Amino acid sequence: MMANHPASSPKKFQYLETIVNGAAPLSETDAERFFTKSERKLDFRQGYGLTETSPVVALTPRGMDNYGCVGYPIPSTNLKIVNNEMKTLGANEVRYFIK
Repeated sequence: MMANHPASSPKKFQYLETIVNGAAPLSETDAERFFTKSERKLDFRQGYGLTETSPVVALTPRGMDNYGCVGYPIPSTNLKIVNNEMKTLGANEVRYFIK
């Protein structure tokens, strides 16, 4: 991560306003370490997607500090959560898949 690079400093990040993370989730501790290194709070956003979804389906809104959230579907995108049999799950059924 950029916060660990020897050349990283607040001056290097002075024009940076927003960080968008994708591929794998970035932990809260890693995000906080980057904010500490930059010496200011930046707009941190996480996205979720797959190669098959070309490539993003959800993105956290500006200013959201919930690092464990993938955000809301991007415009013109419909999402559903299914089980192993591809049966659509309702709101009360999803909790069994969240660990």
